[in-house]
Amino acid sequence: MISSVFNVIQPTTYTITFDNGNRPKLFQVYNEEGELYYFRHLDGKTTTINVNFPEDGSFHTDADTQFTIIKSKPLERKGQEIILPKPDRNYKCTGLKIEVNPKLGTNGTPARIFPKIGVIEMSPKLMLLPYPLRLFILLHEQGHCMYSSEYSCDLYALKQYLYLGYNASMAYYAMSHILKQSPENVKRIKVMFKNVMNFS
Repeated sequence: MISSVFNVIQPTTYTITFDNGNRPKLFQVYNEEGELYYFRHLDGKTTTINVNFPEDGSFHTDADTQFTIIKSKPLERKGQEIILPKPDRNYKCTGLKIEVNPKLGTNGTPARIFPKIGVIEMSPKLMLLPYPLRLFILLHEQGHCMYSSEYSCDLYALKQYLYLGYNASMAYYAMSHILKQSPENVKRIKVMFKNVMNFS
């Protein structure tokens, strides 16, 4: 049955298909509050994709983007196969506190952690982004409790993110759409793309 709504009663992975005249180049899903929850760039030719919903609730697409659910199953959890490097830090970071810093973000840094005191600061701009994107950034910052390397924290965040059942494409977009496009960050984004392709 053609629809534009996902009614999720338990964490679920859906396989959906688009008909010939309705193959979007940008697939967007919104939560019950109308906030963007998930998006994925497509080529306008893709007929079938999988979408994960780790949370219950009613989600909908744009009115002109309809689909047919051809399969649903309990939420796929991946990431177990990702092997993390040996930690080079040993901060406990239990009960991390999240605070919004109005001054953060002006230099391109969306968030930062102070592991000794267990505080993560987020920029106001980051707080406005879809929750799955914010979550990936928070997991990256949590990774700094164990790693000093940005690359190791990226990999740590991806492993946790996939195990929680979130969509791998959103992990990539969390970096490509949020990080300042410096040469080093571009390199990190390319590595993340490779990891997403390998582990999703």
